[in-house]
Amino acid sequence: MRPAIVVDSTAGIDPALLEQPNIFQVDLTINFKDGEIITDTNEPEPTKKFYKKLVESDELPTTSQPELGEYMKIFDQIIEADFDTVFMFLMSSQLSGTYQTAVLAASEYDEKLSIFPIDSKGVSIYTEHVVLEALRMIEAGMSAEEIAAESRWIIDHSTIYVAIKDLNNLVKGGRLNNRQAFIGTMLKVWPILYFKQDGGLGIYDKVRSLKKVQRAYKKIADDHIAKYGEDQSLILFAHGDAEEETIKIRDQILADYSDVSSWMRYLTPVIGVHGGKGCIGMATAVKARI
Repeated sequence: MRPAIVVDSTAGIDPALLEQPNIFQVDLTINFKDGEIITDTNEPEPTKKFYKKLVESDELPTTSQPELGEYMKIFDQIIEADFDTVFMFLMSSQLSGTYQTAVLAASEYDEKLSIFPIDSKGVSIYTEHVVLEALRMIEAGMSAEEIAAESRWIIDHSTIYVAIKDLNNLVKGGRLNNRQAFIGTMLKVWPILYFKQDGGLGIYDKVRSLKKVQRAYKKIADDHIAKYGEDQSLILFAHGDAEEETIKIRDQILADYSDVSSWMRYLTPVIGVHGGKGCIGMATAVKARI
């Protein structure tokens, strides 16, 4: 088996990881009303620029998923590089057609490649974790079927939460009216969303301050670590240009744990369109059982 891995840009994975010859990425784009088109990224400078423009815009930009031909181009590159197996870790199929398009493209290559499309049922840094675990399983010599099954087990035992600071994006997107947003902002309400088992979004809680976001996240993390143990747990963070606040929450949560793995990334612009500037995400994740 010579395996390759395909992700979409919302994973926001470390650029150094993308330099590995067996890692491939399809990019989503963001389209502003003024005609500017931004390629999805988690590089700090363009991401900061995006969040600034997002706040200043009266209307939400739209997002565009990769077209069928983009996946086919990557599959051709994979074949040319002499890989024979492909693991695809893609954003939740409940949020975008990205996964469905990938599956359609994969069906055209079933005689040339062994392809495993895997719905991450989430987004962002959590997907990077699944990719890293897949690389670890490849290194351990597991079969393709075992890697796909264990990746799905990791996904089913991990959860993502996102606390929303700027309610104006919900107004721009038609999910909240101006009066509701004004009252919510005045009361400093932070809705905390979470990804359900099917990859759709649900409301976990509504809290009245950033400190209460931290308390909610602390309880979620404590419960997860109590269930899976420090050595098998990861608590990961991603944010919409709220690095300082996220670092404080991360440090408070992990102060009691010396063996829990953790890292932090920007939420890419495609995710930021919906989460808004200032949103803070946390994922509770598990390691592969190897």
